[in-house]
Amino acid sequence: MGKHGVIVLLIGLNCLATACASRREIIRLEIEKPPLATQKGVQVILHIVDDARAFNEDVRRPDAPSLRSRKEQAAALEARAVGRKWNMYNDPEGEWLLDAGTTVADLVSSLTEASLAAEGYEVLREPLDAREDAVTLDLAVKEYWAWCEAEAFRTNVRARMVVVLTFDPPQAAAKTLRIETARQARVPGKYDWQETFRDAHEQYIAALRDLLKEHPVAPPVPDFTADVPVKDRETEARDTESDTDTETESDTDTAAGLLLDNR
Repeated sequence: MGKHGVIVLLIGLNCLATACASRREIIRLEIEKPPLATQKGVQVILHIVDDARAFNEDVRRPDAPSLRSRKEQAAALEARAVGRKWNMYNDPEGEWLLDAGTTVADLVSSLTEASLAAEGYEVLREPLDAREDAVTLDLAVKEYWAWCEAEAFRTNVRARMVVVLTFDPPQAAAKTLRIETARQARVPGKYDWQETFRDAHEQYIAALRDLLKEHPVAPPVPDFTADVPVKDRETEARDTESDTDTETESDTDTAAGLLLDNR
């Protein structure tokens, strides 16, 4: 084996053996919020934040979410899992988990709230505090995952986020934000995984802010006839028709009078 082959092999083993050890580890991800903007007077309710990621027990791809756990623990662990480690034999082992009490849905919700607030929207978590013209926002987290990938002469820690945003009343068709980041490291450790997620968070906030600039959120247009009883609307319609007939008759009489005067 040549010198270059030895280097590539060592890089791959460092990634798979050192950074991707068998034990489960906790990772803390902080969110850097951009400055608040002057409020636009529009309220947005973060209604549903659904962790819709698909986990697989028999997975052979590092970029696909998976767990090494008993089924009765899977639901609680899936909500906190953000990455999976792999050994030198390309077998999945321990996971990266968020702190106890923190979930992926919590992180994406906070990132979205920070993006909206930075664009001047008032964000609410409870509809009880909202006005009648508040807009509802649902989030579906399709992907939120990081993995280690060895290439020739380099090792990458990659992360991917895919989030679907649906407004009610609809501002437009549901929007999908897709974020992918990568960071090189000779021997990836917890810091590299944290920084990769930090890059992904920054890109998500920037992408959502750009989306909000392109498609501003607007409250629903009030329907003032909705609160008027049907009978009242019918009466108003008859009165309007009657007034129109009266005006027509008056115009006819005026025209006839002008003809008489001309004679």
